[in-house]
Amino acid sequence: MKQFRSAVRMSAAKNRAVEPATLYLDLVSDLSDVPFSAALAQVRPLQTALQTPAPIRGMEGALLELNWSVDSLAPGTLVEVSTSTKLYLGEVEFCQQGILRIRCDHSLDLGLLKEIRSRWNLSSESAAPALPN
Repeated sequence: MKQFRSAVRMSAAKNRAVEPATLYLDLVSDLSDVPFSAALAQVRPLQTALQTPAPIRGMEGALLELNWSVDSLAPGTLVEVSTSTKLYLGEVEFCQQGILRIRCDHSLDLGLLKEIRSRWNLSSESAAPALPN
């Protein structure tokens, strides 16, 4: 899987005991890492704050298919899909007859994000070194 390295870079340089950490948004070419234990995803069109739960029907390549029982989303709508372990950003390809199909372009590992937040909070809690005059 390719990595989009310039997406986000976080460093805990204030605290030398903490290794600098880097967070990558992965370019999605295959959704085989979506756990079926996370059979329920949260879908949110990016222009709204409303999240809707949707059961995962299946995956093929970068296409994610979900059961959809609420208002139809227009093809081209940008969406965020979150599972228990990943956050995906993508575009609606199809939404009819109770099926929502999304082409996922980027993913973010939520476990790695949690680790980085923990390190970042640890480094910001320590006293900043005095700057030379």
